[in-house]
Amino acid sequence: MIKAIIFDFDGVLAFTIPFHYAAWQRVLQPRGLVADEQVMRLHEGSPAFRIVQAMARRHGVELDDETAKQYMAERNEIFLRICDCKPYPEIASILNFCDRHQLVRAVATGTTLANVQHVIEPALLQRFQVVIKQGDYTRGKPYPDPFLVAAERLGVAPDSCVVVENAPFGIEAAKSAGMFCIALTTTLAREHLSQADVILESHAELLKYLEKMVL
Repeated sequence: MIKAIIFDFDGVLAFTIPFHYAAWQRVLQPRGLVADEQVMRLHEGSPAFRIVQAMARRHGVELDDETAKQYMAERNEIFLRICDCKPYPEIASILNFCDRHQLVRAVATGTTLANVQHVIEPALLQRFQVVIKQGDYTRGKPYPDPFLVAAERLGVAPDSCVVVENAPFGIEAAKSAGMFCIALTTTLAREHLSQADVILESHAELLKYLEKMVL
């Protein structure tokens, strides 16, 4: 029986990906490094310093953790300056559905609280009982820790949680946590999301699917 829905942030609650990519370009290009959008999308959900290490490694450069974390901090500052993204318009309807069926919900993301708050206005963010962000867990996605912490704070067993994700690392984390995972093709093609229990094309499909799940 479903008791909770846990949402990823980037690509699930809002289409932030182009702004992250633009920010990475501004950080990396002056240093002669490549901001690889496909690598970024495939590693989305993991800590941002791991993403920049993966992008650099794809092009033959190894970044130590300290340097990668410096680049991550710069990326976050630029993101907050350039991002004018808003949540997907269907999110409010999905939260209304949760209210009607007494489903608690959480955000579980690898990004910072500042990034989340920049995109999601307070009135909407307050409709999530729990926000799990960078710093709230020991290991990021693809480890299950973000989702397990979210379930614990919601007071719900993992097998009563549904996760909504958009990237392979997030799907792997959700399945490792013992949760049912719905993937949205908002940032990647279906071929990259095959580990999910269900793959949907849109938030409108997500709402219809959730309605069927609670019948």
